[in-house]
This record gives sequence, C-alpha cells and structure tokens, in this order.
Amino acid sequence: MHFPRASLPAIYRLSRGALYTFCGFCALWCLHGGNVDAADAKTQPAAQSRPALPRGVDSYTITQRGDGYRINITCPQVGTPVADAELAIWARDQAAAFTESVQMLPTPPPVPYELVITYETLRASSRVISVVFFISTSMGGAHPEPGLATFVYDRRDGRRLSYNDLFLNQEGIVRTFSDICRGSLAKQLGDRVDPAMLDAGTTPTMANFDLFALAENGVRIFFPPYQIAPYSEGYLNVTIPLGDLAQFKPHLAFWDKP
Repeated sequence: MHFPRASLPAIYRLSRGALYTFCGFCALWCLHGGNVDAADAKTQPAAQSRPALPRGVDSYTITQRGDGYRINITCPQVGTPVADAELAIWARDQAAAFTESVQMLPTPPPVPYELVITYETLRASSRVISVVFFISTSMGGAHPEPGLATFVYDRRDGRRLSYNDLFLNQEGIVRTFSDICRGSLAKQLGDRVDPAMLDAGTTPTMANFDLFALAENGVRIFFPPYQIAPYSEGYLNVTIPLGDLAQFKPHLAFWDKP
C-alpha cells in the first residue's frame, strides 16, 4: 500500500523557502534519532545549499511502532535542499498513509503489519543522481506487497527530471522502450517467461516505463513484481544505451557528454 504518485503534487505547492526550512527540520530530526518536536524545528536555521555532492550519500531512518504496525524507512539526502525536501516529504507521506490504513481497521492485526522501504542511488554523471526506492508492505498476505518509486534529480538546482527534460524529440520513444525492454526481459526470463504478462507490462504506453533512472551511459527502466512476471522473479530492469536512443536527441550534458 503506497502512494508515490498521488503524494507528489503537494511538494510543488510549497515555496522554495518552505522547502529549505523542511530540510532543516529533517537534518535536526536525524541528529535527534528521528525524534524532533515541531517547536524545536522552528528554532533551527534553514538548511544551506552545499556546493557539491559528497562521495557518500547520507541517509536517515524513519522508525515508527504502533498498535499493530511497524515502519522502517531509509531515505537518502542527495545534497540539494529542494531534492532532499521532496524525498523527505515523500517518505513521511508513505509512513502516514500506512499508519492511517492500519488505524482504520476495526481491531489491530494479531501480527503487526509492516512497511519497509530501502533505496539505492545511481549516478549517471557529475550532474545527475537517481534514487530508486524499494517498497515492501506486509499486511497479512502470503508475502509482502512490493512496490517501486524513482526520482531523478539535476544536482545543480534539485529539479526533478522527466523524459521531457532528457530528450528533445520523443516521437516514437515509447515504442522503442517497448521493443527493447520486451526483448531484453524475454532473454532475462528465458523459459520462465509468461508471454501474456510480458506483453501487457511492456505495451507501448508511457505508464509502463515511468519508473526509470539514469545509468552511466543510458536509461535504466525498472519493473516491479507482477508488472511483467510473477512475484518470484523479483524486481527486474533494463538499461537502454544512449546509442539506441540517439534518434530522440538526448541532452548529452546530463551524461557528462559533449
């Protein structure tokens, strides 16, 4: 149970000043082990922009326990206040939505429901960093419900990048995504492939390819369990080289290329 898309518009309704202040709250919250009173947060100065991303990406953990639920979310700080604020708000929204869903039950579950979110980062260049969240929601089923969320940022100003930012010409790009991903995934799965699931999950509609990150020399598209294969296959991905996307005129500066 996760709402990575629905919760995002709120971030764009915040002023830049509010975003910087929220980063200051997050930094203080980390120093206090995740326990910061709102009154304390107001006394702290807003976070300042750092000139460059450090070699290691800092992170903090949101840990909550309640009657019938547990939450453990690890969230990165990529080094740009606007991006860090958006990631922090997203993570806290996940925790709030999960808590609310459990509290709506008539009685607490006998075995606590659990939300666990981890992440990995990819650096396509000195300019771009991508964050991929892996979401696991346990609510009494045979196995956890998996999910994914991806964020791609321009480190210069913290702006979140979309395909519109990356490619000058997008006419036909979704068909190319479909053809390349379908072929690659069929090879990865081999004799375990389910043709019906694979075809449905790689139909040339952009919604099937909106979980992406920038890799060092291309675009990496992620597929959560059930999109193109059963749960047992786990998370799958396909990296499409820039050479295969040349006709769509990628803005090569995002990959540190002239």
